Amino acid sequence: MVSYKKINNLISGLNMSKKIVMAKILTSHGVKGFVKLESYMEKPRDIFKYSNNLYDLNNKNIKISFVGTLKPNVFVTKIDGLNDMDIAKNYRNTELFMDISLLPKSEENEYYYNELIGLEAKTIDNKSTGIITSIDDHGAGIVVEIKWNNEKLEESLPFINDYFKEINIEKGYVLIERPNYI
Repeated sequence: MVSYKKINNLISGLNMSKKIVMAKILTSHGVKGFVKLESYMEKPRDIFKYSNNLYDLNNKNIKISFVGTLKPNVFVTKIDGLNDMDIAKNYRNTELFMDISLLPKSEENEYYYNELIGLEAKTIDNKSTGIITSIDDHGAGIVVEIKWNNEKLEESLPFINDYFKEINIEKGYVLIERPNYI
């Protein structure tokens, strides 16, 4: 249902309207000023296709280039103009944003995570309403967190057609069939 690692954070305000988190600088790496970068994209190395279009929270352009691979979604990366290990440490935990309009359009029945987060969740029997608060993919499938009104805990549901009966981005809601718990 969702392909292109539908990135999970949309930032608005702070002159960052329509910006989306694409990656995060984890820490410095080595003595040459390299950093470890975690890509949030479905094809993690695609982050380098957007290397000239990444910005930090202060809207400062952060140009990156590939140095090496540590894990499938974690890379050793060079930041343009940065050659000092001590300065590289200042970039620790820096999220990198991009204008969402640069991403490919979603195909039918595919959604970027940020399109779903914040949508109203309604049950098919109209007994409960809530809001989608987060979406996670730990490898075994996508899990959607829903905070139902008048309930203390959030509910985690697999993002499958059995539970998600209708998704209407334009009208701002998702129609859900909640499971019957024993």
